[in-house]
Amino acid sequence: MIQLPSTTRVDRRLPKEDFYRRLKLTGKQRDAFVNQIESITIANSVKPSTMRVSDGAETHEIFVIDLALKESCVPALVIETIAKANPHKILFRSEFGNEEVLSVYRQGKEWHTDWVPTELESISIREDNLDAIWDGICAEVIFGNPAIKDVDGELKKRQKLKSLDEEIAKLERAHGKERQLGKRNELFRKLQEARSEREAVLKGWTWKR
Repeated sequence: MIQLPSTTRVDRRLPKEDFYRRLKLTGKQRDAFVNQIESITIANSVKPSTMRVSDGAETHEIFVIDLALKESCVPALVIETIAKANPHKILFRSEFGNEEVLSVYRQGKEWHTDWVPTELESISIREDNLDAIWDGICAEVIFGNPAIKDVDGELKKRQKLKSLDEEIAKLERAHGKERQLGKRNELFRKLQEARSEREAVLKGWTWKR
């Protein structure tokens, strides 16, 4: 459930055929629309004229789009296709049976919550500016924490940590297998640098190797 005032309701169904006509879909994209999607509905429109919010510098309208699914899946390719073809920010709500999953498209990637019973999912508007509202929605969907303000910065941080974790694991394996002392010492030096950089990223410090 997404907590929005009735003034934001749209309930306009979008025929899938409209996407086939308007967009140049690849075979994979078309198959995703055909096999995964039962219907597409613009459920809500959040903007200054439908809600007491101010316009944003980058965000001028936020759609809530409902995707009724034919199967239990996260329709990431469909979400990506719709989001890239639309100038508005979009919160996608995909529903199958009695469960739903919420998705956003940010930094060139689809992000989603876990599947939960429909009556349990809840996102509410906590800000009064569309830029801040969109960031809050993304923070809740991506991180499960609407209090995170710098969404792009947090994404960059987490992606860096993931990269460093992979590098550290690789260096640990190589160091454990290496028998030549000189190479082993060099691997240990690189391992310590990677660990130090990870610690710096966690603390928000600037680090240069």
